[in-house]
Amino acid sequence: MIGGDLTVGAIGYGAMQLTGPKVWGEYPDHDKAIALLREVVAQGVTYIDTADVYGPHSNEELIREALHPYPDNLVIATKGGFVRGGPEYSDMSAVGNKQYLRQAAHMSMILGIVPIPASTVGWSSSSTARPIARAALYQARAVAASPFSAWIVTSSVLGAAAS
Repeated sequence: MIGGDLTVGAIGYGAMQLTGPKVWGEYPDHDKAIALLREVVAQGVTYIDTADVYGPHSNEELIREALHPYPDNLVIATKGGFVRGGPEYSDMSAVGNKQYLRQAAHMSMILGIVPIPASTVGWSSSSTARPIARAALYQARAVAASPFSAWIVTSSVLGAAAS
């Protein structure tokens, strides 16, 4: 159960690898990616995880192309909070201000869901994780007026952020 009203199965699918090398660009075999996503849902998966930074955006576009209109029992969770200026992992930075998170919410409408039922705010586990986590927790509350009806905040530093 997510947020008290979204029920998902015990096994979900993380779609991050359906991108190009280093999670940058489109997946090299578009037709196989479409077939894989459809098979995942056909096999009973009811939770798919993605993020706007995967591609960037090509992962969300792929999910929509493969699965829209979505089955009633399918939950797609997307993440906002990172920006990426190039294909290297070192080109990625965390952004937790409320304007960026609102923008991420609007941009993720490419999934074809209004309102988007769930989103996660991601951040780095580096030495700056605690302040970023605090900001993300705060900002997640601040974007209640955004298209997201619920934010799922996940991180290995969540416990530290709450203290």
